Amino acid sequence: RISHLLKGLRKNESCAIIGAGPIGHLCAQALHLKGYKVCVFDQDPKRLSYFSDSGIETRSDLRTIDGFRMVIEATGDPKALEASLKRSSPGTTHLLLGLPYSRRPFNFEDVVAYDRTILGSVGSTGEDFAEAIKLLPKLPTDAFLECILPLEEYKTAWEKFRRRDHLKVLLKVSGE
Repeated sequence: RISHLLKGLRKNESCAIIGAGPIGHLCAQALHLKGYKVCVFDQDPKRLSYFSDSGIETRSDLRTIDGFRMVIEATGDPKALEASLKRSSPGTTHLLLGLPYSRRPFNFEDVVAYDRTILGSVGSTGEDFAEAIKLLPKLPTDAFLECILPLEEYKTAWEKFRRRDHLKVLLKVSGE
């Protein structure tokens, strides 16, 4: 779904991604591979460290979100979404990848008065899936594969997930 949004974004312009979790990380790597400048925002230094030596810029302070024409929100955190809408530049497009956003009051003047666009991301086409499958072998995925545990260790996996020990915790289902 991101590819059609990028048509208006020039390669020398930076795209901001809020959240360096699995979704934000994969999104950042895919955009970087396609030649876009990418800046990832997250407050977790460990998650940002996965981008060291990648050419992807990282920041921890959303107060510096202005200046990006595209902002991809990948956390699902309503406070992060609200901060990005309030602090982003006029004319910014916001793609919402994170789920779930909670119900809360919102002043749409932050969108209308500053000519911002908000897009959802759930709908995908067959072409989107084909592009993703073609792109996957080119992406650096080591960070996603550093913690694979057998299904029997699901309690340990859950604790590692809750502590955010790894970018992704996978359970391997035995074929036996």
